[in-house]
Amino acid sequence: MSFFNFNYLNNLKVAFGWLDTSARIKNPFALGFSQNITEYWAVELKNYKVDIFCNSDIDILIQQGAEDIDNKFLIINSLGINLANQFSFIDQIILFLQNNDHDDITIIGHILDKKDKFYELHHQTVIINLDWWRKAGKPHFGRENDKNKDCLLVTRSKENWHDDYTPLWIQKNEQEKTVNYNTLRFGWNIINEALKENKKIYSFNKVIRESKLYFYPEINKDFSKNKNFIASKLQTDVVYLSNTETPPDIVWKNLNFDHFDGIAIPAGGLSPLINSFCCKLKENSKVCIYDISPNALDFQYNLINSKINLNNLKKDIKELKYNHFNHKKTNELSIKRYTVFQADAHLDRMQNIVNKLLDEGLQDYYDEVWPTLDKVYLEIDLFDTTRFHNLLNIFPKKYAKVFLNFSNIFSYQNTSYIYSALERLDIEKNIIKIMAKYEQNKFYFRSMGGNGLKVRCDLAETILHNYDNHNLNYLKVFPWIKI
Repeated sequence: MSFFNFNYLNNLKVAFGWLDTSARIKNPFALGFSQNITEYWAVELKNYKVDIFCNSDIDILIQQGAEDIDNKFLIINSLGINLANQFSFIDQIILFLQNNDHDDITIIGHILDKKDKFYELHHQTVIINLDWWRKAGKPHFGRENDKNKDCLLVTRSKENWHDDYTPLWIQKNEQEKTVNYNTLRFGWNIINEALKENKKIYSFNKVIRESKLYFYPEINKDFSKNKNFIASKLQTDVVYLSNTETPPDIVWKNLNFDHFDGIAIPAGGLSPLINSFCCKLKENSKVCIYDISPNALDFQYNLINSKINLNNLKKDIKELKYNHFNHKKTNELSIKRYTVFQADAHLDRMQNIVNKLLDEGLQDYYDEVWPTLDKVYLEIDLFDTTRFHNLLNIFPKKYAKVFLNFSNIFSYQNTSYIYSALERLDIEKNIIKIMAKYEQNKFYFRSMGGNGLKVRCDLAETILHNYDNHNLNYLKVFPWIKI
């Protein structure tokens, strides 16, 4: 999970646009994947009121982003871009904008030295300073294969990011000459206009380049190389060592009861303990720990049955991680199995959450109530709605009020590789219908807003109206979505 400073994006007025390259993508799987991941990031951004646009014409796309005079920057991505890789692209762009003078920025992107065809901005990602673009007379972007154009002579960095055509920066040559080019490449005109500012135009730095992943869906050979990445992200044996979601903030005065009798929670970090505490489970109440990953359930079982120091989670959790596969008894090849462990970088953040709850009495709860709770473990995939009743069956009638935490299951990046935004919403809605019909006034749930809907603690049958009438008009910017 990433922690984006969306307030900064909102305050600065940074808009996002997607260049619809669907017509260029001939592989059906590559097209479906690219559209799905685009929808995922659009929903993430729209959840935080970031403007989003989409068009197959780059000039129209820029005009759409610039129509709101308050928009300062437009970040354009092509279909097939994933905005999280080794780092978070959004985080890195925010850091870049926070640490650079905006007056020095015209355009940023992947600059390609095309030799006798001038310079190109690779279509995967481009950032445009809209204030500069407006002042420069709203120049058109520059089409691939435009003919017979005069462009400024360029000085470029001697260094390259790779090969011999990826300069770190370019700028107008001191001679201020123009050169006639018979054929030009994508973005040639906006580059030429930006060069007139007498400022260096920088390519993305190393961290930004590594913070995203372009799958090259329009090139079959390159996309095939990236299929392994997609397959690795669909693995179902992952263990999340930490979970840093905000603990349930249940407004009890809005309910006609003061505690839950049972909860169901995914097996991530200390979520079972934290949710039990926040739901005020009493002694001998039931906790269903569910997950698609048997490894996660095994690790959670070991975590629960170990007396850990709540004031120093990192030490105990890392020790459990080390011993989970009996690492000491296996050869060096077994180190690869450690890729199943994720989110250990966020253990400190989870510690901060626990520290606040310790001030509210979590330690006493852990010592006195937690050991008495009836804990059951269930391997289940919530996307398989035919099996969802197996989870509900764990809570017979004596458990009058049950809290189900769906966490970010329906807004999870990896499942969005194969499920569209509308499919994820439909599956979640079907699950809510099953809960509502199973037993009335019993199941309350929480969901992290995979399609713009954030459910904090609502009764299944009363929230259905919100799902049936949820406004998805913002997804209509994508021409392949029919609502």
